[in-house]
Amino acid sequence: MGSRKMFITHMDTAAEGNCVWIQGLVTRQMETTSRGPRSIVLDDATGVVVCLESERPMAPLDDLKRNDLVGKYAQVIGVIERDEGGGQFRVSTLKFFILEDPNLESLWSMECLPR
Repeated sequence: MGSRKMFITHMDTAAEGNCVWIQGLVTRQMETTSRGPRSIVLDDATGVVVCLESERPMAPLDDLKRNDLVGKYAQVIGVIERDEGGGQFRVSTLKFFILEDPNLESLWSMECLPR
């Protein structure tokens, strides 16, 4: 499954069910509850999106289970979905990584620009 690198604000140009690759700062972290899976809010300075823990990840989501994610720069590869009301986009997270190299943030905007 190929994924498309993009800014969060451009997610509306990708169809539901498409795989996307996004990066940004984790601004909120929610634990698993009876109402749903563990999730985070990712902000890439163009927009924010909720990223949910997938029921069928492509790799272990160990980093997503950490309790200190707020303020970390992270990468999410996942599938675009709509919330239950059919309104807001969200991402079902297939892969999740904390990115420690500060240079990756500045390089990301160059990688997402159309060629």
